Amino acid sequence: MHSNAGRGVSSPRNVASNPAELSSAVDKNWYNEFYSAQQKVSLAVPPEVVRRYNELRHPRLFFLERWFEILGDVSGKRILYLACGLDSSAILLAMKGAEMWVLDIASEAVRVQMQMAEANGVGDLVHPVVATCEQIPFPDRWFDRVVGRGIWHHLQSDLETPSGEITRVLAPGGFGVFSEPIAQSPLLSWLRKHVPVAGPASVSPRCYPLTPKSMSTLQREFRVEAEFFQCFGRVTRLILRDTPLKESAWRRFVIFALHHMDRVLLSLPNTQYLAGAVVLKLSGKEPAGAGA
Repeated sequence: MHSNAGRGVSSPRNVASNPAELSSAVDKNWYNEFYSAQQKVSLAVPPEVVRRYNELRHPRLFFLERWFEILGDVSGKRILYLACGLDSSAILLAMKGAEMWVLDIASEAVRVQMQMAEANGVGDLVHPVVATCEQIPFPDRWFDRVVGRGIWHHLQSDLETPSGEITRVLAPGGFGVFSEPIAQSPLLSWLRKHVPVAGPASVSPRCYPLTPKSMSTLQREFRVEAEFFQCFGRVTRLILRDTPLKESAWRRFVIFALHHMDRVLLSLPNTQYLAGAVVLKLSGKEPAGAGA
């Protein structure tokens, strides 16, 4: 077991008039209200979910399976989960043997994460942190991995500051793994704005997918490995119910068919701009002249 540094709940400093900080404050209030309003949060991770993300049978079709696959063997690793929300991925990683720190600007999300950890028997491996991504309250080189699902697209007004913080807290050889919504096609961006398909209820009204400009910024800050998903797969939002692993046979057939179509399409040259999701592996860049 590692030392207790960073185990307590930390709080961010007061928000100033900086636009990026003000943006974080708006998100903090919105998400605290949203999480507080959730009447029914399943604390125990269903056995079929645990089995799926242990087996990882279709990582080339489903981006979350690929997210877990890139992380590899996490047993004994220190992992910081940024913007944890109510997602169970941190709990699944703890069940795989990782020591997790769950960070969110919304204290309500962190509180629920700790309840989930206790309910799944990993309370001693999950530690709460209430803070912003712009000021991560940990020493340099503290984490083996930094992960997140849908965090960078919240930070597009200032990607450099959290990038610097992630680089700072990653240990040598460590890396980040993130999944994000992305919109690189002007046509698809237009359709997103004008076709009345409701987004996930847990997404703040301020959010919008990663843009080409934001991707370029990340490529300046990190060595980026990107894998693209969900062109036709976007349609699954219209047919999935609350329990996607228990869908009827015909729904499962349609879901798998759409994702197989995506795998073929997005493997072709010059088609990545059609993707609606991206999985990013972010590593530190070598200093100029290294290896020369």
